[in-house]
Amino acid sequence: MSDEIEAVVEEVKGSFDLGGFLKGAKTRFKTVRVYTDSEAGAELGGTRIDTQYGFITGSSRVGLIGETLDLSDRLKALSELEEATEATLEEVQEIAAQIDANKVRIDELHKQLDESALDFEIQSLPPVIQKDAGRRAKNALGIKGKVPEARQEEYDERRNAEILSLATMRITKVATGERNPGITPEDAQDILDYLPDSEQRRLAAVLEEVALRSGIADKLASSSDFSQGI
Repeated sequence: MSDEIEAVVEEVKGSFDLGGFLKGAKTRFKTVRVYTDSEAGAELGGTRIDTQYGFITGSSRVGLIGETLDLSDRLKALSELEEATEATLEEVQEIAAQIDANKVRIDELHKQLDESALDFEIQSLPPVIQKDAGRRAKNALGIKGKVPEARQEEYDERRNAEILSLATMRITKVATGERNPGITPEDAQDILDYLPDSEQRRLAAVLEEVALRSGIADKLASSSDFSQGI
């Protein structure tokens, strides 16, 4: 087993409700916060991981955070000079002032993002429920039997929406504390369609982790010896 899977197995062993799982009970997993203000997010920026064909090719700094990091690097370099000229001191003062101004705006953007945020309370789904999401997706799309290749992407999107709908216990609007007790597949589809790309990936990562834990829990439940069968 990989270290990651072994760690999940150990956690599941300690907290796994065998009876509840076999009855199809859903185990609460985690809360994930997603942000809907893409403009504020783009202005805020950060460190972006660059990829090509699924491989990491490097990273780059973007937005206000990226600019502030670059300024900090320049400030550090200037501070390490053996001799400081008047021009150097002037540049140091200008950079320090810009960093302070950036920090004020960064704080404002963080607050703006929090006001746009939604907290998703995600629960794990037994594999049988995840499998049922495929059936639900087919029914919603009027597909019978094997999914046609031409409709595979449409089916995958609807299945993801079904899984998100089933896995979401509630959604809380961070700014007001208002709560929705779950979401419909149609709402889930809208969320997946309109959330910024970064936030879609954040939700997808959590759902994948839920599937990993559910799969391990299912394997443990079907084995009389928890140390075997993984």
